[in-house]
Amino acid sequence: MAKPLTDKEITKLIGEANAFLKAERTKVALLRVSGMIYFQGTFPPKPDSKRAKPYQQKIASRLPCSRQGIKKARSEAVLLGAKLVTGQFDWSDYGDRTKAGQRTIGQWIEKFEQDYRSRNQLKHRTWRNGWLKYFRSLKWDEQLSSEALIEAVLSKPANTATRKQICTRLQAFADYADLEVDLLRFKGRYGRASQKAKELPSDKLIAEWCGGDLIRSPEWRRVAGLIAAFGLRPHEAFLGELQDDGQFRVREGKTGARSVRAFYPEWVDQWGLWGELPDLNAQRAYDDGRLGGFVKDHLRRTHKLPCALYDLRHAYAIRIHVLFGLSETVGAKLMGHTPDMHLSTYQRWLSDATTEAAIARALERDDRPMPPVL
Repeated sequence: MAKPLTDKEITKLIGEANAFLKAERTKVALLRVSGMIYFQGTFPPKPDSKRAKPYQQKIASRLPCSRQGIKKARSEAVLLGAKLVTGQFDWSDYGDRTKAGQRTIGQWIEKFEQDYRSRNQLKHRTWRNGWLKYFRSLKWDEQLSSEALIEAVLSKPANTATRKQICTRLQAFADYADLEVDLLRFKGRYGRASQKAKELPSDKLIAEWCGGDLIRSPEWRRVAGLIAAFGLRPHEAFLGELQDDGQFRVREGKTGARSVRAFYPEWVDQWGLWGELPDLNAQRAYDDGRLGGFVKDHLRRTHKLPCALYDLRHAYAIRIHVLFGLSETVGAKLMGHTPDMHLSTYQRWLSDATTEAAIARALERDDRPMPPVL
């Protein structure tokens, strides 16, 4: 599967396409809207419009912002421009793209899923957790309308990850149906950059929890230990194995396979991480989208882990950068992130921690400047 284009690459390719269209005197331009391409130009009023003269409008191309999609959209724009010049433009050729209200929401979701799957390699789990759970906020037997989408968006708490995600997903859905609505204005202020850095547990506390008897079940203590020592996501502890060389090999998960090293490597033997894990049907739970949540809830509620499970992973990130001095690029690879995602996730901790560590090293130097002697 081709690697997705970056925002910069998409902007460049659409700009080049529009420069070509302008040079050809085509009266249509390409416009990017939430990952899809639209045609923008001065078109005659739609059949149900009260306007009498042509005016600026958008038409959904149904093509994604990929190299092939942009290339095909450019060719279709030339044809569309020719129809405008020769007077052959007819809204009936694009009617299916403009009459969202003629289908129920459920019918539109079915069409959207078919189209989305045709353009993406998609596991059932990804569709269910990434798209379907947000579509379930809609009333499937009603006709699609901007009011229905806004109602679903506003049903989620403001300034939360859920609100931000449903706005993004339903906006892509609206764009597909060529429904003119701006849902992104409701997404609020949620984001990693706006979150305050909470206090993470110290390595000493983590060692007491994962190497002591706080978690009475040896199998579940081992799960917490793997997450803390290797910086794993909760579900990844069950979807990989500890190798003879001391690395943990993640077979599958949110970001695919990777090998991870423990920081501190001594924790592997000290905590007995070579043993068995709890007897779960982990693969089935993961396929159903329940594994990560179950692991988090079980360790926190049943075994009384004093911190959120992801705090063990976050502490790993601070440890490898501040104490062991690894670069953000290496840290991102170990933790299954892109460098940008890694930095945006941990910047709020790293900036303070790195500053404090640098100050401590400067003050502890044997050759540091001394105060003047009076």
